[in-house]
Amino acid sequence: MKALFPAKMYLFSCLLLAICFSCSKSAKELETLFNQVESIVEQQPDSALALLNTILFPEDLKESRYNQFLLLQIQAKDKSYQDITSDTIIFKVKEYYIQKNDYPNASLAAYYCGRVLYEQKEYEKAIQTFLETANHAKKINNETLEGLCLYSIGEIHYNQYLFDNAIEKFKSALSCYSKFPEKYKRISQTFNIIANSFFINKQRDSAFVYYDKALQVAKKHNDIEEQITILQNTGAAYKEINNLQLAKENLLTAKAMITDKENAFVFFNLAQVYNDLNIKDSAEYYINTALPLFSEDKNKSSLAGVYGLLSRMEEKNKNLEKALDYQRKYTKQISAIFGERKDENIAEIQKKFDFEPIQNEKNKLLVQRQWIFLIISVLFFAIVSISFYLYRKYYQDKTERLKLQIHLSALEQNNLELQELTNSLNKKESISKALLFENLEIFKRANSMEYDLEIKKTEAVSHIEHVRRIKEILYGKQDYDWDTLYRVLDNVYHNRFSEIRQEYPCLTEEEFKIVCLTCSDFDNIKITYILGRRISEHTVQQRKSQIRHKLGIENRGDMKVFFNIKSPDKKK
Repeated sequence: MKALFPAKMYLFSCLLLAICFSCSKSAKELETLFNQVESIVEQQPDSALALLNTILFPEDLKESRYNQFLLLQIQAKDKSYQDITSDTIIFKVKEYYIQKNDYPNASLAAYYCGRVLYEQKEYEKAIQTFLETANHAKKINNETLEGLCLYSIGEIHYNQYLFDNAIEKFKSALSCYSKFPEKYKRISQTFNIIANSFFINKQRDSAFVYYDKALQVAKKHNDIEEQITILQNTGAAYKEINNLQLAKENLLTAKAMITDKENAFVFFNLAQVYNDLNIKDSAEYYINTALPLFSEDKNKSSLAGVYGLLSRMEEKNKNLEKALDYQRKYTKQISAIFGERKDENIAEIQKKFDFEPIQNEKNKLLVQRQWIFLIISVLFFAIVSISFYLYRKYYQDKTERLKLQIHLSALEQNNLELQELTNSLNKKESISKALLFENLEIFKRANSMEYDLEIKKTEAVSHIEHVRRIKEILYGKQDYDWDTLYRVLDNVYHNRFSEIRQEYPCLTEEEFKIVCLTCSDFDNIKITYILGRRISEHTVQQRKSQIRHKLGIENRGDMKVFFNIKSPDKKK
């Protein structure tokens, strides 16, 4: 109890700090909170994450603090085994620190970029990122980070069953960790996974040597949790080589250390050992204890093993009906595992061994080029045909020609006339596009005119009134008509904005307007006027950043490229 008291007081102080911070946001309190998180994120990631979550609006922090917040947050999430596959903002954090020449934090952010890629199963990109980060960490003498990167590369090789490569990387990581005795947990874990690699690679003697090294480190530092894991792995290894007595001794030693929570894997391995020793009662006790624990975690692979063992036990007991039932459950779990891995396995096989798609891709590119040539040819003949038609129309109907000229000359001054002309020529596609484009230009010029007059204080009243009169002529009222503008923009850009509204329902009305105007090449000042000057130019820029963050667009990324907005065809 005495040993637990300081830990409780420490956690209480963290929570007290969080409560105090939630009531005030002074720079001093922020610094204290971040220092507190940095000190506990390695050993108590859950508490670190709880402290960070007390910051209700982290995006309102100044840029340096916000990036520090994001870096600490992904550290805490990763160390507490939470999903980080969607935390791609860490790539922007890395770029921020690179721009600031803060290379230690940039290197740490780069490591977590690799972790995100690893969790996304982008293994080749992850390895490349870890290698680059390890090389940079070596240059700045950050051996801990170098070890983390090397360990992560080894873990990828381990999961791909490339055990020789994995062992090499794990040993390199171990040489980095060994210089820091306080990193004993990482040292013990690395010894343990090296042992696992040797054992699966049929190098049994080396495996048990490393299991013993891992156990000695854990014992030296009284790390009970790590001792349980190592003993469990050692017991499972002895069971695999049919040394049931040593397997039982190691597993029972691990079981005796379990205090705060049950360990399903220890119980499952004990059930297997007792079943092989034909000790029925003990086998049934441990397998029935392990089953609900695996069921709670929904661990399909482990559940399959449990159901397989139960089936064999019931078959041995001549309970064939129960054995068949457990065999069906075993088959169901195996099918679920293969179903989850099917797409990934197919992708890997195609990537490594199927060269036909490469040729197909080349053929596809060739076909695309031919289609482009065909479309250009069709467009050329269409333009020639339309020109010839208009040429004949000019001589056949002089009245119509004059009427068209009047409409075109008035285009730069009157949006209403432009709309009427567009409606009358809606079957002439090329002319319609030209009219819509000029309509958009008029709108921009009217917007620029109001802004220019606004900043000329001495002539503001009369000119602004004049601009408002122009807008009243164009739209029927003294404010910009968003609905009219939106219809024009959507037509100019081939209804792309209507598609964006459907594809991204998460955008608010104001955010959608900002997207439309930004992709139509309106700058921030003009956008504020179009939105009725309800927000400032700076706020427009903030809204753009929030939109990029919400949709996963990289920092300062081009929205037109992201939304695949093509420039409108401007008919000369």
